[in-house]
Amino acid sequence: MTSVQPETEMLNDIMGRCVAARTLRAARVVTRQYDQALSEHGITITQFTLMVAIGRHNPDSLTKLADGLDIERSTLSRNIAKLKIGGFVETTASAGRAQELNLTAKGRDTLKAVYPKWRAVQEDIEEKLGDPGMGKLREALKDLQQI
Repeated sequence: MTSVQPETEMLNDIMGRCVAARTLRAARVVTRQYDQALSEHGITITQFTLMVAIGRHNPDSLTKLADGLDIERSTLSRNIAKLKIGGFVETTASAGRAQELNLTAKGRDTLKAVYPKWRAVQEDIEEKLGDPGMGKLREALKDLQQI
């Protein structure tokens, strides 16, 4: 039995145009930069951004946080569990079954400690892209979030 090879033109079209593939690849490259900078503090950029969102908004439920960050609730629950195990966040009972999320003292201290490292990576990326590039990137990402 012989296998049928997909058409080269089709594959080239997909690789050249696929928004998902390009976005995912760029996200992996950027994530790696931040993760390397934050690793000595035992957190990833994903955990950092969750901690920032919790510290800024003190959400009273996982669902509200998931909706606000466009994250599947099950994925968010797994990430929050890791942060709780690490002692970075805590949950307290709220109205009904809701759980209010809060940063612990360790979580707040960790954010303060990693902020200079986050800022260095952020400024490096901004410098490499330049003001026009950053402006275009912000607009493109904003547009993508509206799809």
